[in-house]
Amino acid sequence: MGDTDRVDTVQRYQGHTGIVWSLAFAPDDRILYSGCDGHPSILLWDVANKEAVNQLVQLGTIWSLALTPDGNTLASGSEAGTVALWNVAQPTMAALLHTHYGYPKALRAVDWSPCGHWLATGDNHGAVLRWCVSGPPVPPPRRFKAGDEPITSVVFSPDGNLLAATGGVQEEYHAQLWAVATGMLQETMPVNSELTSLVFADGGRRLLGGSRDSMVYGWDCEAPTEVTVRQIDRRKCHYAGITAALHTNLMVGYSDTYLYLLQIDTGEVVRQLPASGEIAFAALDASLSQLACAGPHHTIALWDLTEPAVSAQPRLLVGHTNSVKAVRFSPDGRRLFSASLDRSIRIWDVATGAAIAVLGEHPQYVADVAVSPDGGRVTSIGQEGTLRIWDVESRGLVHILHAPGP
Repeated sequence: MGDTDRVDTVQRYQGHTGIVWSLAFAPDDRILYSGCDGHPSILLWDVANKEAVNQLVQLGTIWSLALTPDGNTLASGSEAGTVALWNVAQPTMAALLHTHYGYPKALRAVDWSPCGHWLATGDNHGAVLRWCVSGPPVPPPRRFKAGDEPITSVVFSPDGNLLAATGGVQEEYHAQLWAVATGMLQETMPVNSELTSLVFADGGRRLLGGSRDSMVYGWDCEAPTEVTVRQIDRRKCHYAGITAALHTNLMVGYSDTYLYLLQIDTGEVVRQLPASGEIAFAALDASLSQLACAGPHHTIALWDLTEPAVSAQPRLLVGHTNSVKAVRFSPDGRRLFSASLDRSIRIWDVATGAAIAVLGEHPQYVADVAVSPDGGRVTSIGQEGTLRIWDVESRGLVHILHAPGP
């Protein structure tokens, strides 16, 4: 908090575990409300004492907060597509009045099938959708129901026969395997923490998942009930983000000061680079010669891994005006695609670092991008529940597809 007549920070409140996205003062300025993407969802602060006096729980990132003029009712809007109304007349005894549902589904994850005919998406309401995009026309998607909780990652196997997804909340996290042709659920694999990424390794024989608490889970796709778990050194990996070429398995981890490339099977550090800000998203190109990293800051750091680690410095790609949500390389490694909270998708020239194009704007923020196997199309998914397919060369919009409502 800052005094409007001063530029220095006069009060600092700490209590959320995630990024704070929304703030609102009570009409009398005695209570401050804050919403975040972690826990607790909403905190109520006594401004004078700088103490949290209550916490409210709502599924999904809290994007907006608003109070009635009398200060007795708080409305909170979530990325899960819900608006909650709270009785906050007595902040220490705040209670839920009502939750409104029925808003468009926010899409969270997307992947192309190897053949380029299918897309898979995961949303905030536990639905995995398989879209046939070989048309036009594009028929309604097939729904693979995974549960009722947010899907954080979807990925096709290299042969296109299996689809893996992961999601859940609190202590009910899991990964699932589906048969693409039939839509039949093959297996549900419970895990102990939220998986942030999935990848098929060893030519599709293994499924790997990286978690927020630096754990790496591995399953044999022919016997997925058996799991191996590896704890990566927490000092070197606050976030187990897995990226992989088809046969080479590497994990991107980071600490407060360094960025690490680690072997998944052994945890051995292959490369250590100085971090250029907080990292939340990373991608390796197919040749393992380029690494792109992004996060809450507005820039993308692009590393040339062929340079000696001692002298390596990232090229900074500047253009986004808000946090970058995802980065993806084209199959040939010549282009980089990025998605941002500024609602745009940008294309970058990897060799020069120059911005090539901006692909329109979603009505709300762009959650993820995926590049087709031939590199000719890129798909973006938005918080508003639309899936958009773009032609990379013409920059034209090919399809706008709408996720079914809850």
